[in-house]
Amino acid sequence: MKKKIFKVIAFTMITMGVFYKSVSANELEYVVGKNRYETAAKISDKMSYDALILVNGESLADGLSSSGLSGTLNAPILLTTKDRLPDVTLEKIKTVNKVYLVGGEGVISKNIENQIRELGKQVIRLSGRDRYLTSHAVADEISKYKVIDEIFYVNGIDGQADAMSIAPVAAKNANPVILTNGKSTNYKKKVKSYSIGGRGVLNSSFDSFTERVSGVNRFETNAKVIEKFFDDITHVNLSKSHVLIDALTASALKQPVVLINDSSDKSILAGAKEATVFGDISQIAVNRAKSYIFNDTVVFYSQH
Repeated sequence: MKKKIFKVIAFTMITMGVFYKSVSANELEYVVGKNRYETAAKISDKMSYDALILVNGESLADGLSSSGLSGTLNAPILLTTKDRLPDVTLEKIKTVNKVYLVGGEGVISKNIENQIRELGKQVIRLSGRDRYLTSHAVADEISKYKVIDEIFYVNGIDGQADAMSIAPVAAKNANPVILTNGKSTNYKKKVKSYSIGGRGVLNSSFDSFTERVSGVNRFETNAKVIEKFFDDITHVNLSKSHVLIDALTASALKQPVVLINDSSDKSILAGAKEATVFGDISQIAVNRAKSYIFNDTVVFYSQH
């Protein structure tokens, strides 16, 4: 009896008289809570920190600009509703000395601010009269800790997916994400600046002072951001492409976040060796991502 071993790609069909086994031990890591608030808390468990950033988990508007501050402080981004602190968030707040609230009282109420102060915590609220000026306030806070040497511009309404693509870069480099109306901005500095997204979300006026990073859709823009700003994509984080809150909280880990859905182009994942799934991504999307991340080898045995 003689064995012949042939290594072939995993999707090859089994024929009669042939059996197989996978020799890949690679598995995805999952960070999934029962809701977005618990998922954010689980992400914070991966970090060591003495301050945290609190954003409204029901609306991304002000939270879009929080990633740069997260990287500056090495602080997780946790979530709240406008008027009530979820228990999982409250437990994390009890462990720190300082809490940043991103957004005005219409986003995170004064009652929540008072509740946190009553725990003996220092509270710093960063806000403006709109999401654009709130992003300026966050940038000003970053500048208290370091010299800003890069700026990332996004459309604060139509460019939320682009903001999530650049968020882990902003965290990694500890530089601000500035929200704009897509037509102009009053926040400019003589530093290297980038427009994230095509001219449909940030018009051509941004080309005079920024380098544009964009694709034909959110997935291609996401891939181009990762290719440009991350030299090492050995480990990638996977998040839903159209419900973006988990992508925001995952950005605090300073690793590339790949936005995926069932049908998205996942070729950017080729070459990655490890991946973490954040939130309840569909199993179809995850399985298709795995085929790029892990080059699973299947060993076929035939006897003759």
